[in-house]
Parts: sequence; C-alpha cells; structure tokens
Amino acid sequence: EDGSFRTTKNVVSGKVYNARATITTVPDRLRTFTPWMTTAQPTGLQTLLTGLQQLQDDALNRFKELQQEMDAFFRPRLVELLDAFSLEGAVGQIERQQIVATIGDALAQITEERRVRVSENEAMAQLLTYLQASLGTTNARLITEETVRATTDSALASSITTLDAEVDGNLARLIVEETARADGDGALASSISGVSADFNGRFAQGLVKFEAVAAPTGVDARFSVLLRAGTNQSFKVSGFYVELYTEGGVQKSRMAVQADQFLVTSGNSRHYPLVFENGELKLAIANIGTVNAGLLQSLNGKMKIDLNNGTIEIFS
Repeated sequence: EDGSFRTTKNVVSGKVYNARATITTVPDRLRTFTPWMTTAQPTGLQTLLTGLQQLQDDALNRFKELQQEMDAFFRPRLVELLDAFSLEGAVGQIERQQIVATIGDALAQITEERRVRVSENEAMAQLLTYLQASLGTTNARLITEETVRATTDSALASSITTLDAEVDGNLARLIVEETARADGDGALASSISGVSADFNGRFAQGLVKFEAVAAPTGVDARFSVLLRAGTNQSFKVSGFYVELYTEGGVQKSRMAVQADQFLVTSGNSRHYPLVFENGELKLAIANIGTVNAGLLQSLNGKMKIDLNNGTIEIFS
C-alpha cells in the first residue's frame, strides 16, 4: 500500500536520508521491507523548526494539564471525601466530639469526627478535625482530613490539611495534600502544596507538586511548579517542570520552563547573563566547538552565509 511517514527523531539539517519501511504484526510473522527511498532534497531549517514545534506543543499541553490540576486542587473537596467514604453493604461506627463557644457574632469551635467502615472486601478509617474562629465577616479555619483504605488488592493513605483566613471576602488559603497508593498494577506517591490569595477580584496562586509512579510500563517521576495571577477576565501563568518519563520502553528526562523571560546568571556583575526572551536566545559570548546551522547573517543585514546552499552574500 502507498503511504507516508514523517519523523524528526535524530534528523539533522543538511543531510540526504535513505529509508525503507515494514510493518509490525502480533503475533510476529515473516514480512518484507519496501524498496529503499531517498529524500527529495537535503533536510534544512524546516526540519529543525518542525521538531521545535512538536516539542513546544508537548510542553504547552503539559502546562495546560498543570493548570487543570491547579483548578481541581483548590476546589472544595470535603463533600467528595465524605461521599467516597460510604461503602455499599458496610457496617461501621461514627464518633463525634465538639466544643463550641459563642458570644454575639463571635464563634470558636473544635470538631473532631472519627469514622470506620468495613465490608467483606474493604476496610476504611477516617479522621476529620475542624478548628474555627470567627467574628462577623472575619473567619479563620484549620481543617485536617486523614484517610486510610484497604481492599483485597489495593491500599490507600491520604492526608489533607487546609488553612483559611478570610476577611470581608478576601481569602488566603494554604493546602497540603499527601497521597500514597498501591495496587496490583503499580504504586504512586504524591505530595502537593498550594497557596492562594484573593482580594477584590484579583487573585494569585501557586502550586508545587512531587509525584513518583512505578508501573509495568515504566518508572516515572515529576516535580512541577506553577504560578498563576490576575483577575477573572485576564491572568498570567508561569512555571516549570522536571520529569523522568518512559517512552517506547526507554526512560528519558526533560525539563520545560514557561516564562516571558528566562535568565541564567553566574552572580558575577562582570559577566552578562544568558537570556531567552521573545523567542530569541541572547548571550554576550559563545564558545562553541561545532555549529550546525542553516543560515548565518549579520545584525545589520550586510552579510549572509547560507550554509545549506553554500553561498555567501555581501550587501553594500
């Protein structure tokens, strides 16, 4: 059958490539290759740009996922936890203790609730602690939610701590969530810390996440930081992530940064920094052993060297 295959993997500029193809079958059987094919012309700068575009798409998609994780992280989840605690056909016990003091608009309370549930195939225990002090529109809360759960083939332990301080709708929040989960298909451990501040329609948020996963498909680990600030109509996002991931059975590493300006400095005022800004890499001095490039040109446009086509142009 006729067809085409496009790749940028290990492809460099200025080269002519010969290629042939075959198919994979399950189960494996005897197969043949197509005739050798030759690229129409040497690869050029477009090959590089295509590869960079793919890397950019991958990074942007990952940052979108981080924003979705941030949205989910800051939404109220206590009701979800209580709903998830219900086990069909289970028996259990709930013990609740509460201390409350009020005078006028002033309120202080401590509530502690212990829950246990068991069924033929599952056991679960949960401890909820709620501390609150409020006076009119001023409110301070500290909530901890600790849960352990075991089934015939899985185990889960989680802890969530939420701190809130609120005055007239202005809210400061800090959340720490830690989760450990294991089953027959793998194991996962994660630790997430988030901060959020809202004031008069403006907000600022930050999220730091560690995650490690071990599964038959590979062993992955990721550390990510995401910052977001602005208003409901317009906001700015910045962050980075470092990850070890598995692709095609091969373990790889990657680091990506999203920022208007990326800067690396030695801390020495005599040395200019390396800066990536507006799609350009800027540095004062480069000591390079080998340069693979398609086009070199002067800043004033007086000279142009086309390395792919072997031409030099000088303009007066």
